[in-house]
Amino acid sequence: MLLIDIGNSWLKSAHFRDEVLHPISPLEISHFKSDRTVCWTLPDRKMLSPEKILVSSVASQEVNEKCYKILLSELGIEPYFVQVQKTYKGLTTLYATSKLGVDRWLACLAAWSKYKKNLIVVDAGTAITVDFINYTGTHLGGLITPGPTILGNALAGGTAHLPVVSRGEAKMIVPTDTEEAIGIGLDTLLLGFMNQVKAECSQVYDSDPLWVLTGGAASTISAGIKWPHVTEQNLVLDGLKIFAIG
Repeated sequence: MLLIDIGNSWLKSAHFRDEVLHPISPLEISHFKSDRTVCWTLPDRKMLSPEKILVSSVASQEVNEKCYKILLSELGIEPYFVQVQKTYKGLTTLYATSKLGVDRWLACLAAWSKYKKNLIVVDAGTAITVDFINYTGTHLGGLITPGPTILGNALAGGTAHLPVVSRGEAKMIVPTDTEEAIGIGLDTLLLGFMNQVKAECSQVYDSDPLWVLTGGAASTISAGIKWPHVTEQNLVLDGLKIFAIG
């Protein structure tokens, strides 16, 4: 089975075989849009021969249609685009299903299925999403804020001379050049947001939740926060795997 996670910036995929995920090299969405010859980089796609393809997508209709056509023509299989379920495998969301991104739902499904306790699920990608799940399996809601890449691009686009910087290493208190200043500033904003969420946790939970981190900036958050947490590399794909098993 082929599992595909189409995000805002990256397409991630994995072959699910013998109860194990076998990740495939990620692909930038910009390449997917511009060049059909590289938009589906599965060098072993003929060997995969999946019997089913499940897709999670928060991309545009254009990207989804292109993905659909390529998978159908290259592999001869019609992909199934997963939709949010109100209740599934013990997880119930208080969101209207049409208002919740399928990537957030699948990440929550994977985290809940594995840990089954009070959870805060952080997917730190192009956007930063923070979702709250209680010990009964109720998805209470969540937060969304721009990620470092969006903020870095906005800063460069709104100024005449500042470079595009999206990531730093929040180690120095006083940077000594512009790129370091921007990178560390962006990471400090990210960690400040996490600390604020942590400070407000007592309004949501009666005991400390476990934080589950995923996404490209998860390592930055993991290095910067001082409370118990775990990092899951492919949480959305893990959620797709659970959905596939049924």
